[in-house]
Formats: sequence, C-alpha cells, structure tokens
Amino acid sequence: CGTEDSFYGPAQEFVAALPQPPEITSFSEGGHSRYYWNDHTLDAFSFLATHLAA
Repeated sequence: CGTEDSFYGPAQEFVAALPQPPEITSFSEGGHSRYYWNDHTLDAFSFLATHLAA
C-alpha cells in the first residue's frame, strides 16, 4: 500500500487489528496510481503465486 493512497489509513488499522501480525506488510511511498503499481505489481504477483499455489 502506498503512503499517499486513500487506503493507507484503513490498511494500517486492519493490520493493527489482526490477532497475529502478518508475515509480510509493505507500506511504501506512493499512491494508488499506475506509477505505484508499475513498481510493485511483480512483487505482488510473486507473493500471491507463492501463497496461492495448489
């Protein structure tokens, strides 16, 4: 999640409310834009592929 993203605050609240901290949490500079996602899509898909593998 980007720190300038409108989802940033709610995402932080969600993570804080979890009974156990997640394995990976990533907040970095940027907003919910194609520029942010151009830099982060590969990492996001790699994470999903690892955790959703059958």
